[in-house]
Amino acid sequence: DYLGNMWFGTEGGGINKFDGFRIISYFHNPNNMTSILSNKVKVVYSDSKNNLWIGSTGGLNRYNMDLDNFEKFTHKDLKDPLGTVQDIVEDKNNRLWIGTSSGLYIYDLTTNHLQKFINDHEDTNSIPITHAFKLMVDRNNDIWVSIFNDGICIINQENQKATFFRN
Repeated sequence: DYLGNMWFGTEGGGINKFDGFRIISYFHNPNNMTSILSNKVKVVYSDSKNNLWIGSTGGLNRYNMDLDNFEKFTHKDLKDPLGTVQDIVEDKNNRLWIGTSSGLYIYDLTTNHLQKFINDHEDTNSIPITHAFKLMVDRNNDIWVSIFNDGICIINQENQKATFFRN
């Protein structure tokens, strides 16, 4: 993170923060609303606004550095649970791309707008993403999405076109 801490997500052991001297472990506690959502952490991501995001099998948390706890990500436009958050990247427009077991989301850090990509089988320009596994932003600001058991989708943000390569 921007303070120099190193964060390590685990597959069942929560999340660990190394401050250069000691390791501090954080675990899910169902009786504590400010704990991480799950001990199975899939991704830890620090964005350009110094937010630390934790994606897990339980959803998405943002770390509150002042209170040393975790806030569950909620949004008025989020109609269904995120599911397992597999990966997070940020594009050059300060938008987080959030790959989940329920699809692909974009969260604008500046406007607080959240958008989910909807797969419309009738629309050939629709982005065919039902389970976004891994994400990457290339030098052209195109988003590469590895789709679980299906292939790769490249989203050109300039013309809003998607190119899909099946397995």
